[in-house]
Amino acid sequence: MDYKSGLKAPNRTLMHHGVQQQLPAYLLAITRMKEIATHFQVKKISAAGCFLLPLRAGQERKKTRREALGGGENGGRYMHEGLFDVAHVRSLDAKAPDGMSGQFKYRLKMGGEPYGNTFNALRSEEFAGILRRSEELIREFGRRIYEGDIAIRPYKQGKATPCERCDYQPVCRFDPWTQKYNLLRAPE
Repeated sequence: MDYKSGLKAPNRTLMHHGVQQQLPAYLLAITRMKEIATHFQVKKISAAGCFLLPLRAGQERKKTRREALGGGENGGRYMHEGLFDVAHVRSLDAKAPDGMSGQFKYRLKMGGEPYGNTFNALRSEEFAGILRRSEELIREFGRRIYEGDIAIRPYKQGKATPCERCDYQPVCRFDPWTQKYNLLRAPE
C-alpha cells in the first residue's frame, strides 16, 4: 500500500506501456526478495494486491447536511485504488459483499467473477499477467539505462501528455512540432 495526497486510479493503458509502474514494482520487490519472506518466517510471499490509499477524503457536494451525513460510514471517500487478485477478495476485505465494496473499488457478478471491464478486481491469470508484464518492462528499462539510452520519449494518450504538467520543459526541450510523441494504444 502506498499513501497519496492526490489519488489517481490505475490506468490499464499507462500500466501496460510502463508509465504507471509504482504499484506493481513494489509488489514485485516484496514477492521477489527472499529476505522479506525470511523476516516473516515464511518460504514465499505471494502477491494478492497493491493499492493506493488517499490521505484526504474526496468530498462530493451535497444539497443538504442530511444527505451529506447519510452516505454510510465514510461514503467510500477513503476507497483504496489499485489492483488485486479476486481470488483473495475475502482475505483483503472481510466484510466484502458479493457485489460491491466500500473499501475497495470493484464490482462482482452473481457468481463472484469480476465484470470484464473492471481493472481493479482481476482474475488470477490477469493479475499474474500484469505482474509479468511489469517485470519485463522494469528489466527493459534497466537494460536501456545501462546501455546509456536517455532519449526523451513523452507519451500521448488521446490528447493527454505528461508535458502539460512538467516543470522540466526548459531542460528537456522536447518540441512537439519537430519530435513525435510515443502514442499509447490500449492493450489488446
